[in-house]
Amino acid sequence: MNLKINKHRNGFSLVETIFSLLIISIAVSLIGFTFQQMRKNNLNQQQESEIFRYLDLIESKQFAFKSLMIKNNQLFLYSQTEQKSYIVSRYKDQIKMKTADGGYMPLILHVEDANWKIDQNHVISTIKLRGHTYEFTSNLTTKR
Repeated sequence: MNLKINKHRNGFSLVETIFSLLIISIAVSLIGFTFQQMRKNNLNQQQESEIFRYLDLIESKQFAFKSLMIKNNQLFLYSQTEQKSYIVSRYKDQIKMKTADGGYMPLILHVEDANWKIDQNHVISTIKLRGHTYEFTSNLTTKR
């Protein structure tokens, strides 16, 4: 019997295949982690942007707001330039500003809790977003 052993093999061995799959799984895991971090950073930036938009609006010189009162955890503001009343309140999971005429503008989304206090010429806003509590003090004179 004449058997020829072919020393030239075709294909991959089992060890080479497992090693290749290990490298691919590590790469996919790193890509998934990177996208998760990017999404988290994007949500944080969006949250900061909404907070600054809220603060810019209630402290804006364009409206020149004066605080009227807080009733039923709603902040009542009066715009001296527009001579119009506004209400800032939490509705479901957002903080919105509305007028007596109707219509509203959402200011901050994904709100877990929100409270307002008036202390002399300051409005103190306490807002809880995604497990973090933020407290802001805005200088708004009280309308008499």
